[in-house]
Amino acid sequence: MSQPLPDILVHLKTHGPSRTSELAQRLGVSRQAVRMQMERLAAEGLVQNTIQPGGVGRPALSWSLTDKGNQRFPDGHAQMTVELIEAVRDEFGPAGLERLIGRREASTAEAYRRELAGAKTLEAKLAALAAIRTAEGYMAEWRAEGDGAFLLLENHCPIC
Repeated sequence: MSQPLPDILVHLKTHGPSRTSELAQRLGVSRQAVRMQMERLAAEGLVQNTIQPGGVGRPALSWSLTDKGNQRFPDGHAQMTVELIEAVRDEFGPAGLERLIGRREASTAEAYRRELAGAKTLEAKLAALAAIRTAEGYMAEWRAEGDGAFLLLENHCPIC
């Protein structure tokens, strides 16, 4: 049985690089507690930091998962997906594989259109799509950027 993942690793996986102060606020602990935990996780090779330029005082650190940290999240679909794609290509040829992928894309797009039909605003559509993608295992979320753009993020993509 594997050990449960620390909340900090889950936060970095789902929210991306975060400053020490953000992690402390999110987790309801002191910055010192976060720094100690992050130093331990860095020593294990699970996280890394970059210095964020800022004002006076201690430089702000932004923490992110390393490749080793990302590997702590279960992901068994990559190998199965590759094997299935190879079997389809071997059985039906490259053209058959392309038809199958096209059919899947069309049916997925239609299902998403149906699911999003009731959403009236772009924000509502993004929220609904993120919920759908999360249910599909992608740990999806969306956010508005300061420049008026929107991001749809998939934090656990089997294609990565």
